[in-house]
Amino acid sequence: MHRDTVIGIVGVVILVAAMVGVFTYERGQASGMLGPGGGATENVTGPSQTGTVAVGASEDVDLALDQTGMTNVTFTLRWTPGNGVDTLVLHVAPSNGTGLATGYDSEPEDDGEITFTIPVNNTAADGTLGVGAWRATVDFVSSSPSTPIGPPPVSPPVAPPNTTDASVDFTVDTALEAYASG
Repeated sequence: MHRDTVIGIVGVVILVAAMVGVFTYERGQASGMLGPGGGATENVTGPSQTGTVAVGASEDVDLALDQTGMTNVTFTLRWTPGNGVDTLVLHVAPSNGTGLATGYDSEPEDDGEITFTIPVNNTAADGTLGVGAWRATVDFVSSSPSTPIGPPPVSPPVAPPNTTDASVDFTVDTALEAYASG
């Protein structure tokens, strides 16, 4: 019985030592996957594009994202109405080369800015998911006068000239969150 106890204790010690070695090795592998930054992220300014869109029309702008290790991409559409209140919608779609299949469509907004963030599930700092061409489509839904022309029964069915915009200039900016490079 004494001999069996010693063999059992030696077996347990060998098993525990092997487990410690495996866990130490795996932890080193996981931190190496995330790169020199060890999993920390940093914010990077991405590309921007400008354009002009007419009321009732759409305008496409292409944005080439080349940051590896992205975890989030934030798109911001900004515009300033010249006359009245302008309502726009932003649609964003990644190309097939990005490895992503879905984009995002905003709700119509008339306050001059639309911002949303699309998550990108990169698990490593050198991950290329999301890298490639993205298309942003700006829809100019409507333009209306900023102040009422008169009481509702007296308002004309069409806005008077020079009280609404026929087109608006816009900018689409991107901000990227990606694994830190070290």
